[in-house]
Amino acid sequence: MASSIVPFRQPPSHEDAQERVRDLARRTGNIFWSEHAQERMNERDIILREALGTIRGGRIAEKIVPDGEGRWKLALRRRFAGRIVQVVVAVSDHDDNLDVITVM
Repeated sequence: MASSIVPFRQPPSHEDAQERVRDLARRTGNIFWSEHAQERMNERDIILREALGTIRGGRIAEKIVPDGEGRWKLALRRRFAGRIVQVVVAVSDHDDNLDVITVM
């Protein structure tokens, strides 16, 4: 029985991932907000402008990890009015979807 070998795909560099996210985030129609992310924004008093600003201008704050669905999950962080906002998104190199997983 022959087995197929699936190559291990390395995570993108922080610079490449950040560039990809910023490029996709220029078009709001590429951004998909999970219900969970919307609930957390309400609970934590984070407004849409802060979350979008974090996606569009934040820095990657943690290790980039696979999300189990062929995409890369990364946390972006930015300071707004003295507080840190963090947005976790999932992105891939084969579609234009930018999925917001959570906001804190």
